[in-house]
Amino acid sequence: MYLQDVYKNLSPKNRNKSASGGFLKSNGSKNVFALGFVSLFTDISSEMVIATIPLFLTESLGFSVIAFGLYEGAYQISGAWFRLWGGTISDKKYRHKKIAIAGYGISALTRLGLFISTFITGSLAIVFLLIDRVGKGIRVAPRDALISLSVEKGNLATAFGVHRSLDTLGALLGPLAAFTLLSLTPGAFDSVFFVATLAGFIGLTILILVAQQPENKNIEEVEQKDSTSIQNIKSVASIKSIRLLMATVAILGIATISDSFIFLYILKNTDMDFKYFPLLYSGMAITYLTLAIPIGKLSDKIGRKKVFISGHILLISTYLILANFKLSLGVVLVALACLGTFYACTDGVISAITSGLPNIPKIGTALGLISMTTALAKLVSALIFGFIWQYLDGPVTALYIFSGLLFIGLVTSLVLIKQMPKVSYEK
Repeated sequence: MYLQDVYKNLSPKNRNKSASGGFLKSNGSKNVFALGFVSLFTDISSEMVIATIPLFLTESLGFSVIAFGLYEGAYQISGAWFRLWGGTISDKKYRHKKIAIAGYGISALTRLGLFISTFITGSLAIVFLLIDRVGKGIRVAPRDALISLSVEKGNLATAFGVHRSLDTLGALLGPLAAFTLLSLTPGAFDSVFFVATLAGFIGLTILILVAQQPENKNIEEVEQKDSTSIQNIKSVASIKSIRLLMATVAILGIATISDSFIFLYILKNTDMDFKYFPLLYSGMAITYLTLAIPIGKLSDKIGRKKVFISGHILLISTYLILANFKLSLGVVLVALACLGTFYACTDGVISAITSGLPNIPKIGTALGLISMTTALAKLVSALIFGFIWQYLDGPVTALYIFSGLLFIGLVTSLVLIKQMPKVSYEK
């Protein structure tokens, strides 16, 4: 019943099927849900891999903390440029769905490559993991552009909340599936990668057969002659609000610790058995899944920027909890709940903020710029955190340092955000 109410809210009351916007007015919500199910199956696939890779690299391949930090950095940067490229190229000739299919297709094929690598050499898996980031980089911006074009701007955060809730259901089920497989067959990473391959291709099939490319709500944009990708990037990057938003996500991203590092810290400071490691991802996903839609709706009502900043305040609390308390089961559960709430306040909300900015000529390019900036910031973050953990005073010191960095980043971000223009549907 709850999802039905959300569906009705996303669908404009006027369902007039005019030539300029009939699809958007009659099927916009259906498209959001279709894309949500694409992400659900894709996240089952990707999270099965993500939830096992820290163990695979550190236990099976013997990676040190700094080596894992270098991997995390390479993991982020491998798809960083493609996040921008995917958004920019999808804006040309209005082909967001086609570019999204390419990105999801690459990711599905890398799962098959991971499965095959288990029969050859584990080191080959790293190559496929980095290629997977290319696929994700390509698909993120055009997919989010499809969502933003399917609903009215006043409902953007709700729409992204719906999508992220289904996406996060996959993030919950994926680690559970990995945990089940590793419990039944300890160390059988090939089984994990095989099931992940099947889930990835199911998501790709839904995208191809069910999701649709909405008609452009701005007819003039369709009629414009195609400009080059560089011209599109320069045009969007020259907009003050985009530059301010890029600066904000860069500052906050550098001060945000990778989930994999947080979960490795929990693993190494508790008596947790290795096979339970994937459940940390599921524990975080439960909160995110529960709150994604309510927080999306709330941010549409009270202001997306307020919710986005609040999420980062909660993240500081998470770091301080982990640094100051013995990691009992209760403390770990609180930390996972805080992380899940942080993502509910930020992940879909930042896409809604970007999509809702006024006078953005190329929405895919704008989303790509923000996504690429976030990825590059995570690269810097991973390298810094891994270095502090291994070569300075360990993970606790790193948690304190990042708490301080994030506080400074929040103060700076508040100054930047206040300079951004308000729009009619924003509080």
